[in-house]
Amino acid sequence: MEKERVKAIANEINRQIMWSIDNYIYWSWGCDLKYYCQYQGMVTLVLRVSGCLHKGFVYISLNEGSDSYDIRITKAKRGGKPNEENLELVRQDVYADELGQVLDGIIERKPDWNDEEYQDAAQADSTAKGFPLFGIKKFDK
Repeated sequence: MEKERVKAIANEINRQIMWSIDNYIYWSWGCDLKYYCQYQGMVTLVLRVSGCLHKGFVYISLNEGSDSYDIRITKAKRGGKPNEENLELVRQDVYADELGQVLDGIIERKPDWNDEEYQDAAQADSTAKGFPLFGIKKFDK
């Protein structure tokens, strides 16, 4: 597959993610690296993330036959490259309208968490990274 077509498809994968979630959700993933490649014959967008639930690489591959996405994850060593031999298939047949929410459930926030549980997990994760969340207050309703 020609390089320009692979790049265009990877950019479309990224647009689908950004279309399906708010920017602050994406920012919460701590994505500091994006690149594209072909993995198992599929155009793939690779993100290096540092979320509450997953720290490492996320492979989002377009399955053109079913017009859906396959999501795989692998851990990352500090400054290292992903080890494709240890990729774990997390979800198949994810459609564009649900892509961002599915990724958020893998990277940052379990779907069954309420706001308080998420806030506690985010605080613990940020503190472990050396960046405690200052100024966030819990309000009684």
